[in-house]
Amino acid sequence: MQDNPSADDLLIEKLRTRAYDPAWRFDEAPVPADWVVHRYGKEHVDLARERSLGFDSNGMIYFPAGSAEAVDYYQKAARDSLSTGHCSRGGGC
Repeated sequence: MQDNPSADDLLIEKLRTRAYDPAWRFDEAPVPADWVVHRYGKEHVDLARERSLGFDSNGMIYFPAGSAEAVDYYQKAARDSLSTGHCSRGGGC
């Protein structure tokens, strides 16, 4: 076994880490609007509407991946592979 990982190994690990983090996994990260209101206030939801972020009928706001809201909401979430624990817009969990 090598002591120094190759550039390819480092890239694979970086991609795996991102894929396993729900705040960064896709282009958008769903965050419950109720949580946003509780954490940031109703005005923040209004700002999300002004920014034309996606909303769905299940009460989710789709923030850009890596946004402060997504990272904050998912900070304690399990880091699962793409085959588990994944919700997609319009799909459900």
